[in-house]
Amino acid sequence: MNNEPQVDQKRFVLAMVISGIVIVIWQMFFAPELPPPVDTEAAATQTNGQTATQDGEKTKEPVVKLKEEKKAAPAPTKTVKIRQDTIESGEIKVTLSNKGGRVIAFETLKPEQYQAAGNILSDFPEDSAHFLFELSFAKDNITLPKDLVYEVVEAESAKAEGGYKTLVYRYVDPQGRYQLDKKYKLDTERPYHIGLEISLTNHLTEGRLSDHMVLNIFGYKDPNKETSMLDMRPDQFEAICRTVDDTERELIANLENPVSFQGEPIIWGGINTRYFVFASVPTQAAEKCTFDIIDNDYLRTQLTQAEFSIGPGETVKSNYDLYLAPKDLDILDAAGHELGEAVDYGFFTFLARPMRWFLVFIFGFIGNWGFAILLLTIIIRLAMWPINKKVYVNSERMRDVQPKLNAIKEKYEDDQQRMTEETMKIFKEEGVSPLGCAPMFLQFPIFLALYYMILNSTELYQADFMLWYTDLSAPDPYFVLPILMGVVMLAQQQMMMPTEAANPQAEQMQKMMKFMPIMFTAFMLFLPSGVVLYYSASMLIGIIQQVWIKKSFAKQREAAAAS
Repeated sequence: MNNEPQVDQKRFVLAMVISGIVIVIWQMFFAPELPPPVDTEAAATQTNGQTATQDGEKTKEPVVKLKEEKKAAPAPTKTVKIRQDTIESGEIKVTLSNKGGRVIAFETLKPEQYQAAGNILSDFPEDSAHFLFELSFAKDNITLPKDLVYEVVEAESAKAEGGYKTLVYRYVDPQGRYQLDKKYKLDTERPYHIGLEISLTNHLTEGRLSDHMVLNIFGYKDPNKETSMLDMRPDQFEAICRTVDDTERELIANLENPVSFQGEPIIWGGINTRYFVFASVPTQAAEKCTFDIIDNDYLRTQLTQAEFSIGPGETVKSNYDLYLAPKDLDILDAAGHELGEAVDYGFFTFLARPMRWFLVFIFGFIGNWGFAILLLTIIIRLAMWPINKKVYVNSERMRDVQPKLNAIKEKYEDDQQRMTEETMKIFKEEGVSPLGCAPMFLQFPIFLALYYMILNSTELYQADFMLWYTDLSAPDPYFVLPILMGVVMLAQQQMMMPTEAANPQAEQMQKMMKFMPIMFTAFMLFLPSGVVLYYSASMLIGIIQQVWIKKSFAKQREAAAAS
């Protein structure tokens, strides 16, 4: 990695600090008296004259350079004990700490199947340096202590059953420059939603405070948890942000250098896991979204707001809608702001979304995700019947022309080209395709769409089916379904393949197809059991359909022999 840009930046900052010290000393001892206040419009052109009112609205006012900042009286030093408090709704229980005013844990209470996950942030160390929804300032004009501990303002907070419904944190700068408030408020109208209001008040008697508010959302990768190629469901953190035109995302394993997105409004940003999302939606679109890695193991998404400038006694506010939620498309789509983009079904999203909707619809009647998958499988097989029927019919016709093909093979044994020509002629006359299994590959997009849908749909997370299948998003612990699927697949191939290869191409196809049950079984061993359940059931239904076709051809052959 090239560190020259960082070195240049440090030199630039050092040069600016030294220059600032020189300017302050010159102004204190050598500067002449200030002229009268400048014209309002001229002053406004220097800094755009933007200040924030108590309601966060910006107004124009003249800006005048000052000899020095006049500070309010320093606040008395307080010893604030670190404490944890909770905000609880019917859907989630959120634990916050006044150290940093951050979310340090949250549990999903509804639906009941998610309760088994416990604290979704359990991988974070207890003494973690970073958690969700930390505040910082981009230019460091406003400096916060490294181990900032807020005071809980009980008079402005409100308690409810199970904790707080409004929790106000306050930090007063010991030097008397500013007051910083973070107010978390439960939204009872929207599930999985908490409001966050950040207020900064200028306590200087003279002088302005200018900077960019930055909200930081972290994910943590436990370095002691090893992953492997056999783990088809690694729950990696993913940085994500939604711009006006696109969704940007990056896994922690793939992020090598910081990545920033700006130039267009940032609608929301956050951290994704496979089944849960921690998202922040600013009331006013953010100016920039940045992904980077901090302290080796922390993935960070930063939302940087537009620059503010507030005068003495003025307050600037930033409001956010925080979503700590399972990645349920119905909930996220209903929340708006295109939060549904947090769910990624890959290239076949256009197939996966309708399949997911239909699966949820079926579950509404059955109440069991495993049986819902089975019923969805039957419906998909019926929809794919025209393609499958063509394959099965072609297989039976291939058996019927086998004697003719064997005769051609004997007659033109020494003339490979003529044998191929005559074979293709027979295929054309009898309506047989030499690549009769090729239409089966048209089902792969459906299989892949279903795979991504089950892999990434939180509805199947911890979903109970029957017996030992207590989590359809996890692999089969005893490998029963994958092995059953391999046996069924092998039986189906034996039914479809002719007893002898008709030509070199068909012979190669037979050899390749013999390895497919082994390959698929090995692949399915570590896939979510919901996916294997679908594919095993699909194979069994295919055999039933194929037996029916074989019986139909058997009757036709008997009728032809009798006539």
